[in-house]
Amino acid sequence: MRGSTTKNLLFSVLTVAFLLGCLEGGARFFGAGRETSVYEEHQRIIDVLGLRDLNETMTFDRHLFWRLKPHLKDRRVHGAVRGELIDFRVSTNDFGLRDAEIGPKRGLRILALGNSCTFGVGVEGEDSFPEQLENLIGQSVPEGIEVLNAGTPGYTAFQGRRFLERIGDDLDPDIVIVSFGFNDSDVWSSRTDRETAAVFEPQGWRKWARRSAFYRLLAAALPRKGADTGAGGAAAGGHGESGVGQIPRLMPEEFYEEMTAIAAWANDRGRNALFLVWPYRKQVTENRPEPIIYQPLILKVAADTRSPAINLIDAMIAAGEQMESAEALFVDHIHGSPAGCRVVATAVADLLARARTR
Repeated sequence: MRGSTTKNLLFSVLTVAFLLGCLEGGARFFGAGRETSVYEEHQRIIDVLGLRDLNETMTFDRHLFWRLKPHLKDRRVHGAVRGELIDFRVSTNDFGLRDAEIGPKRGLRILALGNSCTFGVGVEGEDSFPEQLENLIGQSVPEGIEVLNAGTPGYTAFQGRRFLERIGDDLDPDIVIVSFGFNDSDVWSSRTDRETAAVFEPQGWRKWARRSAFYRLLAAALPRKGADTGAGGAAAGGHGESGVGQIPRLMPEEFYEEMTAIAAWANDRGRNALFLVWPYRKQVTENRPEPIIYQPLILKVAADTRSPAINLIDAMIAAGEQMESAEALFVDHIHGSPAGCRVVATAVADLLARARTR
């Protein structure tokens, strides 16, 4: 009797082990639960937008999800965003920034931290707002000035904060210009960036379980707190597609916390953070200055951390009124044209000039 029980138990264990092995093998065969999944999702979104060449400028990074490849030289990005033609070139330095090589610090150093609007999708490097800002105020700063372009397509404030914590001290900026919000309110795969990071960098027993493709698949499929709330208006105007049961890459409270953490990073080092409220094109062309989606949260972060902020909606509307068409300030639904980036650079330069004369 005892021998029969032992055999049955052994058979059950072997059966369960076989089934788990089949599930694990199937998950690995179909590539389910890959750690690169969020990076690949970003690539798919870029493909859908119509700018596939942009994928070739980036590479997977477990901590940041993706980053710009270093040492790019005039890599052409040609395509369209929502049917609007885009054609520009990308060069990067040792740090993977869309900038010249960084030498010893000279004078005032500004770090422009942000998403594809800061990066300058659709414009050449010299037409991006960080480069135009450097040229605008370079002559008025006797000790010299550098404006480093740390914008990365697709980044949220979560990735921006992690980027700052990784190499911010190496770059040693005096001022950090912060511009996020579009990707943060975007909906991708019913998982926030924080949850994605927890999958990539789990603690305790999950650190070992993460090696299993089946576990990663199961973790991604299980219901999660807040998944049935929907994104509401959060994703409107973003890059992805909203849907029932999906959530933005950063929930509103998470976006506020990440932006506040960026300000704290600067303040802890005796530096200053400057927040930008970047407009949607329709806000400018339809003269709708009221902040929407995550824009009010940016202004709240600035007020709560006693940091300066520039509402670029007003600046763009004012500039558009002086032009034949405000459409010329944008290359697509959000990204600034050379003229639009000039408006941003001028607004920042004016604020810095006022601060220096106080």
